[in-house]
Amino acid sequence: MPRSHLLAEIATELQTPAHILDAIDRYQHQARATHLSQPFVAPQTSLERTLARIWTHVLSLDQVGLIDNFFALGGSSLQGIHLLSRIYQTFKVPLPLEALFENPTVAALAQIIAAKSPVEMGPITAWLHQTQTSNHQASAPTPLSFAQQRLWFLHQFQTDNPAYNISFAVRLDGQLNIEALRRALLTIVQRHEILRTTLTTIDGRPGQVVHPPDALEFTLENVTTHLSVISSDEGARNPPRSPFATNTLGISRQKTPRNDMPEQLLENVYDLDDARIASPGQKFKLYDLPVIDIAAQPETRREIILTQLTTAEARYAFDLAGEALLRAIVVRWQDESPVHILLITTSHIISDHWSMQLLFRELSRLYNGYLTDQPVTLPDIPLHYADFARWQRHQWANPDATQQRLLDYWQRQLHNLPHLQLPTDYPHPPTQTFRGSVHTFTLADSVTRALHRLSQQAEVTLFMTLLAAFYTLLYRYTNQVDLPLGTPIANRSQPELDQVMGLLVNTLVLRGDLSGDPPFLELLERVRRMALDSYAHQDLPFARLVEQIQPERDPGRSPLFQVMFSLQNEPLLHDLTLTGITTERVTIEPGVSQFDVSLEMVETAAGLSGIFEFNTDLFASTTIQRLAHHFQTLLAGIITHPHHRLSQLPLLTPAERQQLLAWGDQPFDFLTDCVQDLFERQVQHTPGAVAIIQPLADPQPIASLHNTGLTSPETVTKALTYQELNEKANQLAHHLQRLGVGVEVTVGLCVERSPEMIIGLLGILKAGGAYVPLDPAYPPDRLAFMLTDTQSAIIVTQSHLLPFLPLATTSAEIVCLDTDWPHIAAQPSTTPAHQATPDNLAYIMYTSGSSGRPKGVMIEHRALSWYTQTAAQAYQVTAADRVLQFSSVSFDISVEEIYPCLTQGGTLVLRTETMLKTMPDFLQTCTRLGLTAFFLPTAFWHDLALALAEDPALLPPSLRLVSFGGEKVLPERVTAWRSQMGDRVQLWNGYGPTETTVVAALYQVSGAGAEAWQAASIGRAIAGAQLYIVDSHLQPVPIGVPGELYIGGAGVARGYLNQPRLTAERFIPHPFADFGTAQPTDASPRTLYRTGDLAR
Repeated sequence: MPRSHLLAEIATELQTPAHILDAIDRYQHQARATHLSQPFVAPQTSLERTLARIWTHVLSLDQVGLIDNFFALGGSSLQGIHLLSRIYQTFKVPLPLEALFENPTVAALAQIIAAKSPVEMGPITAWLHQTQTSNHQASAPTPLSFAQQRLWFLHQFQTDNPAYNISFAVRLDGQLNIEALRRALLTIVQRHEILRTTLTTIDGRPGQVVHPPDALEFTLENVTTHLSVISSDEGARNPPRSPFATNTLGISRQKTPRNDMPEQLLENVYDLDDARIASPGQKFKLYDLPVIDIAAQPETRREIILTQLTTAEARYAFDLAGEALLRAIVVRWQDESPVHILLITTSHIISDHWSMQLLFRELSRLYNGYLTDQPVTLPDIPLHYADFARWQRHQWANPDATQQRLLDYWQRQLHNLPHLQLPTDYPHPPTQTFRGSVHTFTLADSVTRALHRLSQQAEVTLFMTLLAAFYTLLYRYTNQVDLPLGTPIANRSQPELDQVMGLLVNTLVLRGDLSGDPPFLELLERVRRMALDSYAHQDLPFARLVEQIQPERDPGRSPLFQVMFSLQNEPLLHDLTLTGITTERVTIEPGVSQFDVSLEMVETAAGLSGIFEFNTDLFASTTIQRLAHHFQTLLAGIITHPHHRLSQLPLLTPAERQQLLAWGDQPFDFLTDCVQDLFERQVQHTPGAVAIIQPLADPQPIASLHNTGLTSPETVTKALTYQELNEKANQLAHHLQRLGVGVEVTVGLCVERSPEMIIGLLGILKAGGAYVPLDPAYPPDRLAFMLTDTQSAIIVTQSHLLPFLPLATTSAEIVCLDTDWPHIAAQPSTTPAHQATPDNLAYIMYTSGSSGRPKGVMIEHRALSWYTQTAAQAYQVTAADRVLQFSSVSFDISVEEIYPCLTQGGTLVLRTETMLKTMPDFLQTCTRLGLTAFFLPTAFWHDLALALAEDPALLPPSLRLVSFGGEKVLPERVTAWRSQMGDRVQLWNGYGPTETTVVAALYQVSGAGAEAWQAASIGRAIAGAQLYIVDSHLQPVPIGVPGELYIGGAGVARGYLNQPRLTAERFIPHPFADFGTAQPTDASPRTLYRTGDLAR
């Protein structure tokens, strides 16, 4: 069947969870084959039958048919390597791994084998014979392999770094013969050169020295512990090695009574009945097998001791030059129904996962043989690791055409390789740390079976399916479509390396292409092709690759990739079978992490489990727990809907999605009355209260304003009461209505900061119109554009500002609040009737456009009324407040200053230009005026904070509230403010674009009730606003994941005036309108504003 048809068939069959489970139940007892409906076809020729027997052995099956697909039968790439090794041993025909992928049936592979001539020697063995360089007992150092040299280099900078240890602990239930175990370990060490190898440096160049097998022995020692235990970190740091004595061991040693040990050696270590230290000068002559007896301890104490012991062992810092690089310990756990714990730790520089499998396989055969005194025959080892290292160095000293093709491939494949921008909780440190932790999870059996089924149907390995799923997770967390990550590969494509222990594992950089938001099945096909190409070019050592690519080096990150993925579908315990013993792996948490994040999937008879290893200097444990939870949710979605695009696959559970949406939505019941109606209601309550004050430091006050004394007798001011302000605004409103102002009619307002400005604002609103602020400081061209764009037929201004207006380009009627006031004053002072509703325009405010064309943001009465009420509530504005009117009316911060104050009975104090001469002048004037609240641009607040840091006495005693916003705040200014001001003044940071009416989120920086300050935080949604952080497909992102910030709620503007295309781009239909608390009401527009800001 063509692959496209096959993928379509999978998509059809696996559309629903019920179909998945039906498919599992239908096929779980049938033979796994490429096409399950095909009958069994028996192998015919002798070659085919032999090949089929090899397959059954590798795959642990009873029978394999002629046309059965290796990978559909559950085979992995690692099992494929084992298969090719057995084929070579049987037929002497070397085959690359890609030959198996291209010919995955017995029939196809048999034809390939039959067409090839046998090769008696592998390439490494042939080279060794040709050059006669093999010397398994060489005393002179031999070169390190590329992988060894990379780890040696890292070790030079951090000699105590345990990140590259391999540590394994297994529980052994049954009668353990420790002497047989000792003999088995000794035989393995004698058999494999690499296990008796140390590293040395001669003339600055590292090399490896193989010690002869007759110079060592594995001794047994029993050690009994007392109750005292250590902390794992302290135990790993301190120099004493008791009871392990691993540093300088020799045939002869001295026993040192515990009481004679130097006190500093006993501090913070296990309290022993006696401990031993090595004699001076003793080196690499002895392997120890300590038996630590804790059986007499209470179970809880045993658990503590075991955890700390396993952690200390996993974190052990090997001396690469001076000690054995393999350690083994037996813990006697209980005597009744005997239980022991076996701990084995090696340096990664001499071992890898395959090597550990070999070790456990040979340990089992030798232990079982010694247990019954039966002879044991192990496979011959044609060469040793030092031979491989010499051959590898020779191969790459002068690359031939094959090696050059590898270099060229990876140079192309990794060109312009990006960094994976996985969001972290903490910034990257300047140098890479390896402190880490792990989080484990287990998949349901039904999910495991469904993943196998999907892999078989798509003719990919389970590794490829899980890798594609992990790519999807990273894509959803980063929004990157070019994703590099690393994966280990056994690197044993040469069959002669099958029995060789040592660091042969190589690292491949797998570059995922997720462009175009493909369906998962399409991504799976891309991953399949990419993985096969990478497998075919796997022989380039990773260290050589880094040297070739020469990426920009960052000491805080590993080169080329920072995230690792692997699948272990041949667990180590599978190879550990001791007579009379049942085994169970014991979890070890070494507290290290080689990379930012690693995901290791492990397949056992019980199903799939995962281990996230993560750097604790970058991630909080709760973040990784969420990551694991989202991966499981994603896998469930993949097996249910593999035909869905990546952006459509579920990442959040419905409950989590509901919670995220609810967090961003702050319901608020507010009056939908227009703001001018709210003002009139306040006038009725406090008609005689002072509404506006203008200090008489500047000229041009309106006549008839009466004097009002303030906190200092020498301060002379002009003021308007609420009733006076209301009557004058009513008179202006009547006048404007006579000129044709009504709903949706725009009126330009060009007035200096004065009581006239407030009268103008309220008068236009009371007439039912919408005001357009015109700053006289703007260039004439900008003012002309604004008047033309809004088609304003009337301009309310002052006579001395007429020269600044582009009157030659407009036919608008001019109303001057000074020279025309006698005519205006002839109008009634009663409240005019108006037809304005919450859906009508209140004002149009212009912001700078990215294209250079200003954007007229249309704010409706609903939004203005909502913000007036929610700001008054948030800032607790009352009639006792005196609020500074600081900003130009052309900026929406003026809305925050004016309307909450005048609808709550407060006094609005108009700033004068002379107040800004110096910061001390400003603060002293504010003190005399008795101001209680400032709403400031961030830049001015920076200067204010600096002045108060230098002289805190300048702080006005009456000041209770300061809010700033508009740009990023300097952290050092906040720190200084919090230090000097304490809780005396509430400090708020407001965030919000003009398009969502002043402020959408508030963050209390200091003052009573403030939380710990976070420099990048914008706080929480203000009541009535909705904040959503979504990906490029408008899906909510998980907690801590960056996304674009969208704002909804009552404050969202109507759009941009006369710019429908831009409006459609930035104001979108509400995607969560029918979801829980996010559902808009009649008082909340059904649109979201796209801010373009990244948030998390």
